[in-house]
Amino acid sequence: RSPSRGLGDVYKRQAQGVQGQVDVSLEFKKEFYLAHESIMAEVKIVNFSGKTLNFGTDKNWLQFTIESRGEFPVEKVGDLNVVEQFKVPNASRAIRRVHLIPAYKIDHPGRYRVAAYISIPELNTQLVTTPVEIGILSASVVWDREIGLVKDKNDPSAPIEIRKYSLMRAVNKKQIDLYVKVTDKYQRYIYGVYSLGNIVSFGEPERQVDRFSNLHVLMQNGARSFRYTIVKPDGKILLRPVSYTHLTLPTKRIV
Repeated sequence: RSPSRGLGDVYKRQAQGVQGQVDVSLEFKKEFYLAHESIMAEVKIVNFSGKTLNFGTDKNWLQFTIESRGEFPVEKVGDLNVVEQFKVPNASRAIRRVHLIPAYKIDHPGRYRVAAYISIPELNTQLVTTPVEIGILSASVVWDREIGLVKDKNDPSAPIEIRKYSLMRAVNKKQIDLYVKVTDKYQRYIYGVYSLGNIVSFGEPERQVDRFSNLHVLMQNGARSFRYTIVKPDGKILLRPVSYTHLTLPTKRIV
């Protein structure tokens, strides 16, 4: 049974006899994201049914409904990676983490309501979590750079791919966050979008591309504190944000 009706009808579909025996809930690590940034949903299952419950045997055991403001359903454009069997014994709990991107097209700024549906064959029922709201932020580009990337460095005739680094600012409640995005030249393919954390409103991030085509970013995130990150052209983080104070800031920061 797939979740097709609005979230307002959700609670009517819960099996009354199972409530209190099995608890399901949905959480996100943060409330706001940038378009195309990875959105990880955490589904928690607490089992007091007296039975061992089995999950993950097929792709339909866990489903989501996602609605934008106005209760318009979000288009599903791919399958979720949820097929991985696990057991939850009685008086135990488990957490299943699921990437919602790129299975769902959540790329327009605004608020979204997300609910998870969990099928439990042993109890012949389906439970649904309380809906959780997340938001997609608008962002402005403060810097970008196109770089050439040789895929096979041992082949002088190998074609050169064009990658593009972009640094973007987004207002998140009362703070300004800096994001980095790695795409192809025309931004049709997105290799990665990451939050580098908050940046002071008066500061401009230092940035430089090294001889290996890695992007180095140094930004000020407090009166006397800084954050340093290295991003690879394949969209992966080579060095996750490292914090410094004005006393420990390295003199040779970018190579």
